[in-house]
Amino acid sequence: MKLLQNSFALAGVLLALFSPQLGTAQQITVKLLDGRSGRTLKNQIVDICLAEKTFGMPTQTVRTNTEGIAFVPIPAQQTFFVIAGESLVDCRMRVRYGKAAMDDANSYKEEVYRFADVLAHGAVGANKCGKATAQPLPGQLVLFARPPHWWEKVMWE
Repeated sequence: MKLLQNSFALAGVLLALFSPQLGTAQQITVKLLDGRSGRTLKNQIVDICLAEKTFGMPTQTVRTNTEGIAFVPIPAQQTFFVIAGESLVDCRMRVRYGKAAMDDANSYKEEVYRFADVLAHGAVGANKCGKATAQPLPGQLVLFARPPHWWEKVMWE
């Protein structure tokens, strides 16, 4: 009987010691803003590839809330990630069509982020869609995007 009580006491102590760590898994926040106006982009899908380059389907998909914020848990042993809004125009690059678009596509370099850098200092993606700006905050990545025009949607299909 005494052994059973000691086992329960030990289990309780271990649970008390490790339960705070279970509830505080590290995460970053992604804030999605309209590059033209600076307004939040609500209820949008954000794709995350847990690598230094995108390959096929995203590793994680999160959705922004009413404040344009999505929470991305940081997987253990993961250093780098690539991120983009789904069905949105990415403001980190200038969008052009025709021959100029082919030149841009050949010179485009994906933006690779480090979880440690975003946690420590924050990061703000470039905005080539307008004049909206943001300041980096530790633990937050700000991305600028915009909804596509109707004719861009037609071109994408």
